[in-house]
Amino acid sequence: MKQAIILSAGLALGCLLFQGVSTAHGGTYRGPGSSDPGGAGGGAQGPADTVSPSGQGSGAASSGGAAPAGAPGSPTSSGKPTRGAPASGAAAATAGDASIWELWWGFNKEPFMDLRSALYAGTLVSGSDDYFLGRVEQNQAQDRLRPSEEDVRRRVVPALLEVLAGEDDNDIVTGALIALAKIGDGPRIDGAPGMADRLGDFLSHANQEISETAAVALGLLAGESSIAILTDLLEDTPRGRLHVERASGVPWRTRAFAAYGLGLIGRNAEEPAVRRRIVSILVKRLESEGGRATPDVDVACLTSLGLVPLPVEPLPVESRTRRPESGLLGQIRWILDLACDGDRNFLVRAHAPTALSRLLAGAPPETELDAEVADFLLGVIGTHSKWPREVQASCVLALGEVADADEDPIDARIRGALLDLAGSSPQPQIRSFAVISLARIAGRPGCGQGSPMAATEGTRRALRKLLEGGRTSIRPWAGLALGVLGRDLAAIEVPSDPKIDAALRAALAAARAPEVVGALSIAVGLRGDQEAKGVLIEKLEAVRDDNARGYVALGLGLMGAADAVEPIQAVVKGSKYRPELLRQAAISLGLLGDKRITADLIQMLESSSSLSAQASVAAALGAIGDARSIDPLIAMLGDETITARARGFAAVALGIVADEEPIPWNARISAGINYRANTTTLTDPSGAGILDIL
Repeated sequence: MKQAIILSAGLALGCLLFQGVSTAHGGTYRGPGSSDPGGAGGGAQGPADTVSPSGQGSGAASSGGAAPAGAPGSPTSSGKPTRGAPASGAAAATAGDASIWELWWGFNKEPFMDLRSALYAGTLVSGSDDYFLGRVEQNQAQDRLRPSEEDVRRRVVPALLEVLAGEDDNDIVTGALIALAKIGDGPRIDGAPGMADRLGDFLSHANQEISETAAVALGLLAGESSIAILTDLLEDTPRGRLHVERASGVPWRTRAFAAYGLGLIGRNAEEPAVRRRIVSILVKRLESEGGRATPDVDVACLTSLGLVPLPVEPLPVESRTRRPESGLLGQIRWILDLACDGDRNFLVRAHAPTALSRLLAGAPPETELDAEVADFLLGVIGTHSKWPREVQASCVLALGEVADADEDPIDARIRGALLDLAGSSPQPQIRSFAVISLARIAGRPGCGQGSPMAATEGTRRALRKLLEGGRTSIRPWAGLALGVLGRDLAAIEVPSDPKIDAALRAALAAARAPEVVGALSIAVGLRGDQEAKGVLIEKLEAVRDDNARGYVALGLGLMGAADAVEPIQAVVKGSKYRPELLRQAAISLGLLGDKRITADLIQMLESSSSLSAQASVAAALGAIGDARSIDPLIAMLGDETITARARGFAAVALGIVADEEPIPWNARISAGINYRANTTTLTDPSGAGILDIL
């Protein structure tokens, strides 16, 4: 149950689910279905007979980093899952069902929702007398909503430290560890240990989940002093074994989380020397085991490498002899070589395109690395490709991040390849990802040849065609893609296309299938189409499926439909035992600036016995809670008459409320990731992965 509280139903970042069950501190609901933890060959994408250039098949189930039951460091080493039961959610789909758009949305939604900005910049500030009397100005609203530094340091931090000192329950300890790491270190008091020392003490805890959570917390704290400790854990040195007090070795799960922790420190480091140090550590680990390590450890190192871009080194571009730690060019070309290494596990290679696209975002145009990377990505997805399907899917997603909408030849090639895949690929997941990537490209102005938005109109027409006449399975994706495109264009002040808005409204009004209703509700919400408000309110009353109804409520929040507050409040109050619907509706109220539901949510958290309901309520409280939530949550945290699990979720909610980051910290790992190439320490149905931590 890691502080990841598995928000079985839809939390900000999400986990993969199975029907009817949930996990506590483990994560976030991504939508029905599974991301196929362990990377079992891409699920239902086709026969398991794809062969890589090295002859390595991607269809058979891999180890996915999973240790045998009972092995040291295994989540089942105690004889039971350390995260609790499998995650709960709506009706489960087959593990490889590529039509589940909710999974993509769950991993990528945070920047599109921008919930924190809505929460602290709105003028509604409902729930106060001054609001109803019209006395609140926007700057006052911000002051009242955002917890002050004094609130956090004098009230929240002492309460969390107190439970760390006196509790041994898994839920409470892991919740408090991550909450404190989010808050960060404060002014040092003479003689008192710093936050890194306090969190590091839990590395040696006998409970594997607490120990690995401490490693993540050290990275999230982002202190350079933790680099040496995390390096020792990653490399399984004698000092690392002392830190965890395990003479047999640092568990592989802890090593993977240490690698993610290093990536988090590097992402926040301002000094190039610190970044180079971390890049060198990660590369050394990837090179030293040469692909023989548990995939979890290698995936964590490669993912973290993509979070730590270096400055461009002053070397000739054509030189290929540079080390990756020498600069950005070396980083990118080293990862290109790794991706082509047929001796590497296909799951590891599948994360190379994501790392490349993230690093390329910081490369200046004169390096011409974009063309080099694009050529590689296009080669992987070419006709009759023999690359593993997971690598192909990752390349499709990465192309959506490296291309733009101008008329440069390479950008035109990318758009043409993606259009072909969207319409004719035999792999459903490839088709779906291609549609999303086309939308991302069309919303990004270029600075090369021709018009900076030359491809936008053509992509709009292509996506509308798929919405209205494409395969049944692609229509929800096409609708979602049009919503994403509309949101991206609005951010750069490009007017919305009224024909597209009308097409989405008509499709939404006619939709009956829950998965279509949900996707189109998100789409019109992202586009801010006020004319769709009436349709959404009707759907809120008429739709019975909890998942779809939750997305309808969220669509109303995304478009800022203030007159929908009361019906959405009614949904929240009636959803105590319907976690998927509860969380989405509560977040919608947060987007609309409504705070009157906070007291009801706190009472629900205290009295609920359902794990999935508690997870959703905690996530909702964290999402819409403010300074007024602190006292009741602290009271819950210290109340030994209620369940330890409820107290653990109170710690989680406190951490979210006190977090100053605009989006959840692990959203930077989840955005753009190929969740089909999964390892158990990345995300897991039981809430055991880095992306499942709240």
